[in-house]
Amino acid sequence: MTDTEWQEIENYVKETARQTVMDILASEGTPGEKESAPASPGNGNRHEWERELLRQGLERYRTEPPDSNIRKGIDWLLQRHATLQKCFNGPELEYFGKRHNALVLRYIIATPMNRHQIEKRLGIKCYGSGNVIEQGISELAQIFFWYRE
Repeated sequence: MTDTEWQEIENYVKETARQTVMDILASEGTPGEKESAPASPGNGNRHEWERELLRQGLERYRTEPPDSNIRKGIDWLLQRHATLQKCFNGPELEYFGKRHNALVLRYIIATPMNRHQIEKRLGIKCYGSGNVIEQGISELAQIFFWYRE
């Protein structure tokens, strides 16, 4: 298989995974969850809608079965996010690592940590974890929706 053929297959899989997660997040859940679903991207800021969609997926991660599409999609995103550290060096690399770890501590581990616990564990100054987590979610949205701010 040539590199071009492999790239076409990879792009198809990425787009299919992205669409599947979007469809699931938009349609699944209890009526209360649907009421809190993010508004359609046409009704406001598309980037905020994308971040909110991913935030809801992250918040559902622990309650989903291990083989669910949401967990698989979030796992895939976090793996891709972790590979971004190759793009950083020095202090930027350390800060990136803290962003990634803050996402894992907040949304992925079995017993989530609150903001204060994350700040203490990662050595982030007051209110730092909120900004770090929001930046991490923005990076996940960039990976998932293929845009750059």
